[in-house]
Amino acid sequence: MVLVASLVLFTAVGLPVVGVVQANDVKVDEQVNSETSNEAEIYQPIQLPSEYVAQEQKSNQALDYIKEKYGHSEIESLTITPEDEERVSKALEEYLSLTGYNPLLRRFGRNWWNSRRFIGTVIDVGLIAVGIGAAARSRAALASLLQTHRTLITRVVQGQILRRVGIGVSGIIMSAIRLATTLAGISIGGAITWGLDRDDGRLDGYILA
Repeated sequence: MVLVASLVLFTAVGLPVVGVVQANDVKVDEQVNSETSNEAEIYQPIQLPSEYVAQEQKSNQALDYIKEKYGHSEIESLTITPEDEERVSKALEEYLSLTGYNPLLRRFGRNWWNSRRFIGTVIDVGLIAVGIGAAARSRAALASLLQTHRTLITRVVQGQILRRVGIGVSGIIMSAIRLATTLAGISIGGAITWGLDRDDGRLDGYILA
């Protein structure tokens, strides 16, 4: 099912900007899709305000660097070792430095640092470092990976990755990961942040903002 939608985003000064879907299709499990007709459509990538586009390009370049440096990591067990934690911490530090991450802005209003795209990429960086990877997958493959490594992913995402950018999601992370198993054609971080965005009650493209 090909979904095409438009979404109104708001810039840092509150001006509405209308974006139109242009990127890859995203398929959502019919059971979840039946709960609300808008969820899958809102998930679709959209055109961003010009200042977001520049930030996204910088984030993508930083992600490519992380993939090159840490992409060889392979998960060896269902638990995370101190060495894994150190590698995740280092990868996150490097990524955020390369993107020019501003923790002060993340705390105020809707901006790139609170956007689902940015937070999703931060999650991908941490999972690449721990050896799970971040490539887009089919729904079955994504669901299998999330189910197999649910405990590890929950611990890494909640305890290290999101804490690093000042986001506390202990009450909704498990539900977000469950919802993430219904998506296809996107990265793990993108799927999890869609679940977080839905569970924070807004589904507006931002995480707890």
